Amino acid sequence: MSDDQELVLRLPESAYIPEGATFYEGEDDGRCRLIRADGRRCGAARTRAYGLCGAHAGTSMVTRDPAGAARLAAQARTERKQRRLLLGVTSRQAADPRMLVRERLQERREEAARAVVDGVLDDGKLSGLQRQTGMLAAIEAAYPSVTAQLAVDLPANAEEAAALEWEQLKALAASHLGGSNGEAVLLDPA
Repeated sequence: MSDDQELVLRLPESAYIPEGATFYEGEDDGRCRLIRADGRRCGAARTRAYGLCGAHAGTSMVTRDPAGAARLAAQARTERKQRRLLLGVTSRQAADPRMLVRERLQERREEAARAVVDGVLDDGKLSGLQRQTGMLAAIEAAYPSVTAQLAVDLPANAEEAAALEWEQLKALAASHLGGSNGEAVLLDPA
């Protein structure tokens, strides 16, 4: 603040001043001037119009409509919880920056999709080949290729399979069909 300006403490009718509170009269430091009855000063940023924070001036939504603010907060918590459930974000992962990016991307999914698809298709500076490459990258991001490899020990040919004894066949089947502890599936003929 310049020397010719003076911060005046004006209390609006909506002000919330706790009983026993006093006001800080020192140099303006940008903080709320309310000092609580226990001697601690409110640490919130002050409004220029009142010298108090929005809560003590009674101008914040919480002080004007506490029930409405509570409803909005509950709605925001529910939406955040639903987003995290949808994305599989656990409470341990919630602070992971990658999870925060995933949540934000989910919130703005339509804008993100527009930017990825329309941005590539509508950019007049891109050649046809660049557009195709961009769209293939977008398709791959939306529908990633999934591959799996499976290694199975089987007899190499029919003769080797025919040469196996019944117990060897059961052991081979159990190694592929058995439970996690190696228990064989019932293969004995009834």
